[in-house]
Amino acid sequence: NIRADAVQVRKMFGLKERKEDVATDDWDVIRLSALMLMARILSRSAFVDRVGKSILTEDGQNVMDHLRLLLESSILALETFQQLPEFIPEKLRRSIFAQAEKVMELIMSLLPFKLFISLIGQILASDNPIIRKRGMEVVTLKLEEASEDTNPEAVAVLVNPLLNLALTEKDPKNQQCALLCIRQLSKLVKEPAVLDAPLKALNPAFLGGLKSSAVQGAAILSISDLIVNAGITGVPYVNDLMGWLLSSLENLDTTNMEEKDGKMIYAGLLIGLQKILENMGGFINPFLEKLVYFGCKLSNHPLAAPR
Repeated sequence: NIRADAVQVRKMFGLKERKEDVATDDWDVIRLSALMLMARILSRSAFVDRVGKSILTEDGQNVMDHLRLLLESSILALETFQQLPEFIPEKLRRSIFAQAEKVMELIMSLLPFKLFISLIGQILASDNPIIRKRGMEVVTLKLEEASEDTNPEAVAVLVNPLLNLALTEKDPKNQQCALLCIRQLSKLVKEPAVLDAPLKALNPAFLGGLKSSAVQGAAILSISDLIVNAGITGVPYVNDLMGWLLSSLENLDTTNMEEKDGKMIYAGLLIGLQKILENMGGFINPFLEKLVYFGCKLSNHPLAAPR
């Protein structure tokens, strides 16, 4: 309720409509106070213990459902408070946003890693693109924090939700983020079979259908890392990817592209080649002549030479 500024909500608190010529409004103060109260409750050790114990009972799924709704609400609130009107004093705007961030972080800290990852998997399936975007940002952060001791089975449950987003997401930034998350996941998964689905789906036909240079660059990085990290499971996919990378280098037309997009695509293609050469060099014999040819041809290319 606090993220909205509706007449009905104001009436519940006995407040009049906002006057735009008045900088400080009681509703903004109530928003900040409510967030501070939530942060205080969520950080109390007694509350954290109670949530932890409740999850282990037969009512655990109900608790998880409530936490998911709470997390989704906090994400939407954070997005709303990021765009508060400029006539609200800057210090008050910063305080509201900081408290909203704190509330979201406290909600996420209530769960152990495995359950938290499971919850994020549900967040990634949301119909709201804002919630999906924040969910992927959280995944990125958690995967960056992950260590060799991280439970690979817990991480593996995110493969399918992220793959679905990589294939179906309409927002280019969200699609790019999903692909880079898959790339990070491939480095943590211990069982190569978990990577079978993304190895099959993220193929040259998928790469060729991408319109955004940023998404295509992320896809190339993701697919090349998938093949490398899958080990022997990735070998059957080497030739198809190598053929597509070399063909793309040969036929790439940058005349109608902005320079930054051309550089991005060349960088992605060359990094993909480099990863395969460094890690799968024994399986690229059919392409050796072409590789030498392109190495010489592109060494003086204005966009490709730096890479």
